[in-house]
Amino acid sequence: SAHPWLHPALGAVAARLRRLRPETLGWGPIHGDPALEHFRIDPATGRCGLIDWGAAGRGARLYDLATAVMDLGTPDDAAPLVEGYLAQGALPPSEVTRALPALLDFRHAVNAVYYAGRLHHGDTTGVADRAENATRLADARRWLERGR
Repeated sequence: SAHPWLHPALGAVAARLRRLRPETLGWGPIHGDPALEHFRIDPATGRCGLIDWGAAGRGARLYDLATAVMDLGTPDDAAPLVEGYLAQGALPPSEVTRALPALLDFRHAVNAVYYAGRLHHGDTTGVADRAENATRLADARRWLERGR
């Protein structure tokens, strides 16, 4: 394998999700890919919306928050976003506290598989070059191997 660290990392994430018991999370409609570039703000009203609903479906509602936190860098970087989510009542604080770390691991695992596949197939759609895929895979690896 070109990425021998990947299989053990995915196994660890799967075990953590089983311990979390995803069926205990709040489920409902999710966007599936709330990346920063998918948000639009109407300057006239200040209202915010999302585009690119290709990954939408039903899932753990915390998945979208975990995706946004991952895209912002770290939970500390995303603290204002998480606080806003909680202030709006979008998710119960106890669920965020209990499950966000495991969902962040899952999101980084998804990215690791995604970027490893892109590297394997030479896919540079939407990125500057192959190096950007490698950088994003390395970011996911750093997250998944932290503290291990």
